Amino acid sequence: MPDSEAGNYFVQELRPDLREFVLLKEPQTLEQAEDFAKLKETVPEDRTLKGKMDKLIEMVSESKLQKENSATVTAINFRKDFNKGKSRRGV
Repeated sequence: MPDSEAGNYFVQELRPDLREFVLLKEPQTLEQAEDFAKLKETVPEDRTLKGKMDKLIEMVSESKLQKENSATVTAINFRKDFNKGKSRRGV
């Protein structure tokens, strides 16, 4: 079996994320396909653009949640203080 054909069979059996990466690199041999797959496996996910975007979205979401929680706590405290003031005045 030619090396390029063996490389094609190898690529087709990879996980989808590895397969996509390897196919984009257009390997000409089985050895190149293996090397590209190994390369993808050694790069931490958060170093890829997708990983960075996911991390950024997560940080923004957490920030919005913290702001919402802070605003809710402020509103609750305001209501408590307001109600305390009413009871002190006998209203």
